[in-house]
Amino acid sequence: MWRNLLNVKQMNVRNFVLVFFLIMSATVVSAQRSARMLTFTGADNGVFAKTDSVRIRNLDRLCDTTIKWTDSLFSFVLSPCWGPGIDELRGGSEELQVFPNVPNPAGADTRITVFHPEPGLLNVAVTLTTGVQVAGFQQELGRGYYSFMFSPGYSGIFIFTAHGRAGMKSIKIISEVRNITTANQLTFLGNLNTTPGLKSVAAQTNFVWDTCNNLEFTGYHDTLSATILTLCPGADTTLSFDFTRKVHSCAITTVRYGNHNYHTVAIGNQCWFRENLNIGKRLDTTQIAVNNGIVEKYCYDDQESNCDVYGALYPWNEMMKYATTTGARGICPPDWHIPTNTEMTTMLGYLGPDSIAGGKLKEAHYDHWLSPNTGADNSSGFTALAGGLRDNGLSAQLWKYTSFWSSYAMDINNGWSIALSYFTAGVGSGFALKTTELSVRCIHN
Repeated sequence: MWRNLLNVKQMNVRNFVLVFFLIMSATVVSAQRSARMLTFTGADNGVFAKTDSVRIRNLDRLCDTTIKWTDSLFSFVLSPCWGPGIDELRGGSEELQVFPNVPNPAGADTRITVFHPEPGLLNVAVTLTTGVQVAGFQQELGRGYYSFMFSPGYSGIFIFTAHGRAGMKSIKIISEVRNITTANQLTFLGNLNTTPGLKSVAAQTNFVWDTCNNLEFTGYHDTLSATILTLCPGADTTLSFDFTRKVHSCAITTVRYGNHNYHTVAIGNQCWFRENLNIGKRLDTTQIAVNNGIVEKYCYDDQESNCDVYGALYPWNEMMKYATTTGARGICPPDWHIPTNTEMTTMLGYLGPDSIAGGKLKEAHYDHWLSPNTGADNSSGFTALAGGLRDNGLSAQLWKYTSFWSSYAMDINNGWSIALSYFTAGVGSGFALKTTELSVRCIHN
């Protein structure tokens, strides 16, 4: 039986942020082992940029975990047979401490523990990276370990800050909530009475690592992010995150396709359609799209006029032309393709945290969105309209909501998408049934 040991260190030097030690050892009589070290650093326009945290995704196991620059030492013991376990090593302190939240990235909720060493007033604030406070807590407390639960309202980055007589500490919470209707909520859970066993073997980390799995590393610096995809490394290596906001110029401004003109817009280093795709033969609610070599579409309320304004709505398989390869051309014109989930994430990372990126994507004002159309300024030029969706033959959410398919599928039943709403500037993301009919944008090869 093989056991994989992953040590994570942070070293306090100017241009060196996080280090991984990947050690494979056999639990047999021989004690032979080989070690590999991953070093993470980052730059913005060629200047060193501190990597605030690194999210590690195992693409083969569909699980992830996140480490932060504030973490002193981690020991990961990961096994496909036993499941994951993490032990965090920390020394004692008489300073106020905020321990990393579990789980991270956060799901529907995440727990944070605060060590409050001196009796007195404890202030807690949860803010966006822009400084806007979304939740808070204030109470006179004695010495002890106190637990909080934060339920994020949308995906993005939140800052949890605790302030007392013994100092002030902050941590960053990465949220990947898929339900954008949830309100941000901070709940005080009370005194733990004992030192918290944070991220212990009993904790849910939802991360499993096995030899030579495909690993994806996303580094975060301030409001920027960058992603590196790597196989299980065969030697010591340094991975450098490029946080530079690249500028792309679309080679062409208009694409003629299927009797429609589509304008283009450059976002970061990508070139996108500025309008939703509207191609194919319209089907009525009673008809089902099938793999017949003909592109078929649906219109909201079966009205072609809605397709003319908001674009057509497509089930995932029809959009992909019944291919299953991530990044497939699908129903897009030549030299264009259905965006991958990574390409969508890259676009959102360029526009800022998910908590504000939606506003930059939405058309401003109220011609195609209900009030208040929160945060909408269309500063990206993407010009997203609230074209609604279709589910089980029913049209819903016109003027309130829009969602865009990616070409990434979790399984035979579910595809990945992003969503925008009239009442938030945030972006939701997650999996939807492939039979749901959503909007489609094309991205240049």
